[in-house]
Amino acid sequence: AVVSTQSGHYGRDDKINEAIADQMSRITHVSNVLLHPKISEYSEEMRKKFPKDSNLSVIYFCNSGSEANDLAMMMARAYTGYLNIVGLRRAYHGASAANIQLTAMPLYRAAAMPITN
Repeated sequence: AVVSTQSGHYGRDDKINEAIADQMSRITHVSNVLLHPKISEYSEEMRKKFPKDSNLSVIYFCNSGSEANDLAMMMARAYTGYLNIVGLRRAYHGASAANIQLTAMPLYRAAAMPITN
């Protein structure tokens, strides 16, 4: 399922409405699941903005914040070899099985299985 994202402007700004309409006329949804040629074009334009000395070269598109946080945790674990992840107070990182462990709400954490060793 594809979910709508709220821009927060509620139609009050004509420039924003025109930009949204223009974008929607070109491509309505980009996903790492639904392939479209614009994804590679957009990726290349993003890569051009990376700092030259950063060694950054890969872009991974995610469908949600939960998916992005899952990916960040997997990458951190793969890079460092450590399994434990620190979650911040008053934080919400998503409701996936991995992210729920990091949320600040004890009720959520208690209902999930531990993901650390």
